[in-house]
Amino acid sequence: MIFMRTNASSHRLLRRWPAVAFTLIELLVVIAIIAILAGLLLPALSQAKAKGKAIQSLNNIRQLNMGVLLYVTDFEKVMPYHSYSLSANTFWIPLLKTNYLQAEKSWICPNTRPGNNGFGTYATDVLPANATWWGNAGSFIGATTGSYTLNGWIQGTVTAAGAATTYGANNFKNIERDRPGEIPLLADGSWVDSWPNSTEVLPATYDVRRGADTGFGRIALARHGRAISVAFGDGHAATTKLPDLWLLRWHENNVPRTISIP
Repeated sequence: MIFMRTNASSHRLLRRWPAVAFTLIELLVVIAIIAILAGLLLPALSQAKAKGKAIQSLNNIRQLNMGVLLYVTDFEKVMPYHSYSLSANTFWIPLLKTNYLQAEKSWICPNTRPGNNGFGTYATDVLPANATWWGNAGSFIGATTGSYTLNGWIQGTVTAAGAATTYGANNFKNIERDRPGEIPLLADGSWVDSWPNSTEVLPATYDVRRGADTGFGRIALARHGRAISVAFGDGHAATTKLPDLWLLRWHENNVPRTISIP
């Protein structure tokens, strides 16, 4: 049998060093410090995340823009708008998707939500700024979901099969020869095309888009803060503040105008 002898001195040592514990006040101080640090770091993290999404949006719109420029180079004309048969895969979206850019992710801005899309009654439907547009296989845009908008002024109109392309007084006829770096080809938006004009007044709100608005109401959206991605005829893209959209050369006769957004 083994006997263990208790050492009295060890008991005295233990009594001299009681268990260490935080007081309630110390715990509250630590929690307060953590809360302060989180309050300082979270806005920075949020800004970094927003910046990352804006950069991804610029990458996406550059790829789409490259498809438009390749089409313009290959066919030596602007994008067609076939009013006689919009379901014949002759609209800009099926043309690009079939021949130039099939990657689905490139069509969608990371700040949009594909579930927030569709139109009830086109003229009255109200969609949030982060909405995507979409179509089914039988529609004139094909089975595509996207969030970028073509500048309608770079489209020529074809009214019948085999007919010559016609151009309105404001339409660009040759992007490559007409100061391309000044011409916006694509922008963040909530429908497939838009015809902005600097004479338009500021939309009532830039948090939603109304179906009947065919101009700035489709693109002057609070998608990247109060800015959107815009791609130009020379291939470059930039995040553009909403008031600066009125300064761009959207069509042949567009006169830049300075506006302010409250």
